[in-house]
Amino acid sequence: MNTWQGDLQNNKHYVEERIDALLDAAEAGQVPLDKRWDPLREIAQMLIDAAQSR
Repeated sequence: MNTWQGDLQNNKHYVEERIDALLDAAEAGQVPLDKRWDPLREIAQMLIDAAQSR
């Protein structure tokens, strides 16, 4: 952690739309919470861990 990973200047809107679409589909029960969710789970866990350590 604490290393530069780059940013999403060119594809930010596309990435936001894909995340929103996955979240909407999951909330509606249309897609299983399979391995496609692993990156979001990891990000969420990092945020939770960081918040708890403060």
